[in-house]
Amino acid sequence: MIFKRRWFVLINKKKIIYIVVAVVAICALFAAAVVFYNRSNDSAGTLPDSAEETFGEGFTVPAEDTSSLATVPNLSETVPQASVTAPVANTMPTSAPTAFAPSTEPASRTLSKGEIVSLFSAAVNKTRSFTGAVSVQHTEGFTADIQSITGGELVKTMANKLIGMVVAPVNETLQFSGGSAVNSEGDTVALLLPKKGVFSLPESGVVTAVSSQSGQNTVVDLTLVSESVGMNEVPAVNASAIGYLDVGSLDISLLTVQSANITYTGSKIHAVINPDGYIASVTYTIPLRVEGTASALGISGSAVFVGEETESWTVQW
Repeated sequence: MIFKRRWFVLINKKKIIYIVVAVVAICALFAAAVVFYNRSNDSAGTLPDSAEETFGEGFTVPAEDTSSLATVPNLSETVPQASVTAPVANTMPTSAPTAFAPSTEPASRTLSKGEIVSLFSAAVNKTRSFTGAVSVQHTEGFTADIQSITGGELVKTMANKLIGMVVAPVNETLQFSGGSAVNSEGDTVALLLPKKGVFSLPESGVVTAVSSQSGQNTVVDLTLVSESVGMNEVPAVNASAIGYLDVGSLDISLLTVQSANITYTGSKIHAVINPDGYIASVTYTIPLRVEGTASALGISGSAVFVGEETESWTVQW
């Protein structure tokens, strides 16, 4: 009771309403609701089941033709006699030095952006189509920094603390069977993102794509294009490849969402593909900038914050 009295002394009625509007509207609206729903796209095509179908066998340097090399004479044979017989001091090898042997190692080359995107897409589709039993370690985390908010610094400080309490990290083990599992929130989710709908990622939606080898695994790093959308709009690339913040689906009593602008400032995907063409692990990093206004009890509140959603999947094949 003493705690409550202190807050009523420090904060007047209008300030309390600002907190209700700004904190609940913005934090509950954006922070607590950072659940990435996904756009259905039943007409999306299916990519090859493996990267091998896309790229074929690896390149091999052809064996060098040595038939035209001159034969080194064997100097150990008898040298014709002159007036003086001199012994041969050294004997040359009867074959060419091994240093000149043709290479049999396959040549490596750098994949193009389109090839890397196709490689990753094939691995995702192959993994998502797996219907057997598999265990997945799944984690989620969200951070946000409020840059401005109605009500001043006091409300800003409260809102930042509230985000830390509301948006708790997720660390769970999911048991997939038949291509789906039930998460800790009771939702049925597909293997890997997007959680709903069909996965697709056009080459045009990728800014940078890099691949490398780690043992027998292939490591892929992708950066998606930046997308900015309004409250009832869908970011095409992020929605089909990862997911998006569906503000329009929120239902908060006594609260009216007036506007929202969400910018996806360059989502990143880090994936490890095993030799069988399946995703071994993948981490999605989705940086956001959110600007929004809402009203309650006749008073409007607004806020701007930048945040980052991180989600990782490690598949135990």
